[in-house]
Amino acid sequence: MTTENDLTPLADVAESTAGSGEAAPARPPRGPEVVERFVVRLPPGLREQIRLLSDHHRRSMNCEIVAVLEGYIRKQLEQQLAEAHGESLPSMKRRKTDAELRRRLDSLTKEKKAALLELLG
Repeated sequence: MTTENDLTPLADVAESTAGSGEAAPARPPRGPEVVERFVVRLPPGLREQIRLLSDHHRRSMNCEIVAVLEGYIRKQLEQQLAEAHGESLPSMKRRKTDAELRRRLDSLTKEKKAALLELLG
């Protein structure tokens, strides 16, 4: 697998070989050459639904498919984590939200806390 450290920017290669009489080494492959390809057979109508979604989100169909798959996998992992801790996913999210609200409230000045409490009041 190619890592970020394995990829030398072209400008760096040009600088390092400038004046040395050496030819610049071939640029490491990037983009589609290093991306794994996977062919999927889609049921009738699904391709058009993906196209409509990708148009709506202003991204390519490939990006739309990747985003949908990542979202599904993330939800599955969250669900498994919740089940492993004997907690429902909504209660885990609520606990996380409560903690975030507490953190934000604690970061407010006394005046802003008082104003917020008066608004809620």
